[in-house]
Amino acid sequence: ETIGPDWGQSFGYDGFGNLLSKTVTKGTATTLSITADPLTNRVSTMSYDANGNVTNIPGIGTINYDGRNRYVGPSTYQTVSRIYDPRNTLIARLGQNVQEAPGVTTQTAPEMFVDFYLPDGKKLGTYKRWYPAVDYGSGPTLAFTAEQQHIYFGSRLVKTIPLYGSPSSPRQDRLGSMVRHFPYGEEQNVTSNEHIKFATYYREDSGLDYAMNRYYTSTYGRFTSPDPYRASGGPADPSSWNRYAYVQGDPVNFNDPEGLFYANVSTPNDYICELPFLNLFAMYAYGLDAPPSPYSAIDPTIPGGGKMSMNTTTIAASNTAFKISTGDWDDKPDCNAFLANLIENSGIGGDVSSLVSKIKTLAREAVGNIYDGESSATPLTPDKFGSSSIGGATTVGEWFKKNRRAEALSQMNGSAIFINTSRWNSPTNPYHNNGMPTSYGMGTIFHELLHKVIGSDDLNHHLFMQKSFLTPGRMSLGSKNSISMGLGSICFN
Repeated sequence: ETIGPDWGQSFGYDGFGNLLSKTVTKGTATTLSITADPLTNRVSTMSYDANGNVTNIPGIGTINYDGRNRYVGPSTYQTVSRIYDPRNTLIARLGQNVQEAPGVTTQTAPEMFVDFYLPDGKKLGTYKRWYPAVDYGSGPTLAFTAEQQHIYFGSRLVKTIPLYGSPSSPRQDRLGSMVRHFPYGEEQNVTSNEHIKFATYYREDSGLDYAMNRYYTSTYGRFTSPDPYRASGGPADPSSWNRYAYVQGDPVNFNDPEGLFYANVSTPNDYICELPFLNLFAMYAYGLDAPPSPYSAIDPTIPGGGKMSMNTTTIAASNTAFKISTGDWDDKPDCNAFLANLIENSGIGGDVSSLVSKIKTLAREAVGNIYDGESSATPLTPDKFGSSSIGGATTVGEWFKKNRRAEALSQMNGSAIFINTSRWNSPTNPYHNNGMPTSYGMGTIFHELLHKVIGSDDLNHHLFMQKSFLTPGRMSLGSKNSISMGLGSICFN
């Protein structure tokens, strides 16, 4: 709340971080009182589709989505269709109003607004395309008018130039907001929409905020679609299980510019990620070192585990683990048959479904816990590394020097995986293509996860895996590395 008499708000939440109430404590402010289903985190007064997208919001109306769960507009407002690029960036909005082009008669087709962006994702401007093409007497002309243009100084928006009216010089606060808001984004003094308003978000005529990968409603303080990463929750933090929540209930100190992960606004570029894999990519893309955060790849249980360097190799390895944790590899018949055989050959018990769940959980834990093995001073102890500790090496780094053909080494009762960065860095490496994993790379990390699944008696691990392949000749039994190739072939091709 404010220090003076202007306004004050308090907020009520349930145990899963659903914002249930906004209460005025002094002055004039907005209020809210709702209920949410604790099993789904969905608001009782809203409607949802089978994928969890909000399809009706009181005061806004019916909302439509495309086949990729992307918002395409409310049916009761002007914009009824949207076009996205492959990165989910909104690039065009098709309206239903009939428009009159300058100097010609009224058009009979809907208007279209086209958005242009700078390479770093900031919106450069919005342009209206007149359709069909306008004929000014010398043949059809494809006409555009600049509805709104933005000028930046570094990362700050310093001037907005509208089609009508005078240019303005908005003051952007530390959250990226342009006007005075209450904490969850409602304006203190309501102004017209179709502008950047709250925490870098563009508020559309409907009152919803475009948040790059999702839409946000400031009235309810939550997103209209669930976090696309299904395993975004951490077991120790129930509020992280809520895939609709905005910045986990702290809109004063955090914002979420891309609608995927929240950022600490008091520490520039500190992306504290609901999706650790994206955290690494965001920092790598901007050329930054990983800031101290829950996902900065420092494992205090691993002496000498060290900090993951931000390069294509370690990004590729974490990307690989992430894809295993979320992928649909478990619907491949040969992969399932291999896992069924592995259960029988190794005696680990359970069924394929429970084994798949365990592997995905381990893969999730491995994201952000993949290390440069060659430089690691982690002690090579039998309780952590089993038979790998046999042979004279006392640290993980020494082990890789003695086993230069090795691709990776797994900590069997922990989250860490160490990789042979010399092999993964090679220009001809089979593991990734410019940071994106190949089937062989997927098989390699999957191989290491299976060591964790089978347990501490690892002397027979490779024999168990080799026996579990159905087709003779699918792999060369003389090479341990060919297990990775076989796994890549049956599970990730």
